[in-house]
Amino acid sequence: MDMKEREIRYTDPKNLIPYENNPRDNRLAIEDVANSIKEYGFTSPILVNEEMVILAGHTRREAAILAGLDSVPYIVIDGLTEAQQKAYRLADNKLSELSLWDEDLLKQELEDLMNEDYDLSLTGFTDVDLSGLFPEEDPVKAEEDNTQAEEKTTLPMLRFGSNSVRITQDELIMLSNRYNEYVEAEPGEGFVTWLLKRGI
Repeated sequence: MDMKEREIRYTDPKNLIPYENNPRDNRLAIEDVANSIKEYGFTSPILVNEEMVILAGHTRREAAILAGLDSVPYIVIDGLTEAQQKAYRLADNKLSELSLWDEDLLKQELEDLMNEDYDLSLTGFTDVDLSGLFPEEDPVKAEEDNTQAEEKTTLPMLRFGSNSVRITQDELIMLSNRYNEYVEAEPGEGFVTWLLKRGI
């Protein structure tokens, strides 16, 4: 597929139209993203179709408005069919959930930032996340652990708003399969409600 050069344009975020059937509820993330924009700037353009309807970047739009920005970068993605646009919106959110954290490297990066007295809330990691990564060690358990070979862990992180929990690879696969069943079933109710009714 040929890579097409696309122009980065700028407009008031209020001119970018949210997709009315956007299934992703990111309201809990808006404030954190707004703080990130204040710290690092607006580094990722919002993607829209020819009618200025958002393909990717609903949270960034709301965060920009909250941060008081009157101009944000956006890119028009043209030439996509209606089906491709729907699929891209889903893929933009879903595919990122399939990535894994290398816990050793993650802890190393966070420790470096802590040594710099950097505000870790700007990374998106909450106190709950950090307490899971850096638990208060039991001296007896720590001594037992030191007698064993250290095993590297790369567990997925499942996000709930601004919080996240670690799950196993098998659990991630199970949830992914259940989500695919949910999309095919079109049950007309939320994914979590559908899961609970099925007993997960």
